Amino acid sequence: MMRRWLCFGLVAWLGLAVGRAGMITVYIDGTDRAVGSPSRGAAGRASWTGSVTALDGTILTDDFNGVSIDVPADTVTPVGHFSVYYEQTGGYSPDAGNTAPDPRPTGVFVGATGTGGGENAETIDGLELRFETLGPVTETLELRFDPPVFAWSADIYSVDGAGFGQGLGTDSNDHTTLHVLEHAFDLTEVLEYAGSGYMSFFGIVSDVPFSSIRFTSEGDGDRFRLDNVSIAR
Repeated sequence: MMRRWLCFGLVAWLGLAVGRAGMITVYIDGTDRAVGSPSRGAAGRASWTGSVTALDGTILTDDFNGVSIDVPADTVTPVGHFSVYYEQTGGYSPDAGNTAPDPRPTGVFVGATGTGGGENAETIDGLELRFETLGPVTETLELRFDPPVFAWSADIYSVDGAGFGQGLGTDSNDHTTLHVLEHAFDLTEVLEYAGSGYMSFFGIVSDVPFSSIRFTSEGDGDRFRLDNVSIAR
């Protein structure tokens, strides 16, 4: 697979990933990360939306406001315009819940989810995903689309950046990676720091329709969150 990255304005980045599966265009926007800023991710989402519109795509978005859904293991669970599926051995992590006012019993759910204390603390209504690697072990963590889609995007929160994972050193992050078709994007590498209280936008447009996005993680695993998830057909 060959990748090349091109600067697109001041806060949106556009990349091309080319391989046997065809071409994927990537839109990244994480420059303005201040909590509560209305411009967070706006330029990236606008560019992604413009590309989808130019291809006559229909955009469907889930903002998860007021939704409360537990996603049990081994069950395809609709959460809006798409579904979530995960397999896990070893039960649930004792840290599964979340730091929002309404903790949940599993590591995958839709509802109020928070980032903990500190100046960057915030609570959103979103989709919380957890990839376990110690004790409980996640075998599969997927977003599924039926029928297939050609574009996907989301506001991504709390992905552990470099130096924030298990161990020490500049490469101690958890390498939370998004896999689509034959392409893989390490979100902890391509997004500016989107840790607790920060958000980045990540969007893709593919010339080949896809029916799932898969996530993996390393180190001690990662808990991250998605909001305003959009698909296009």
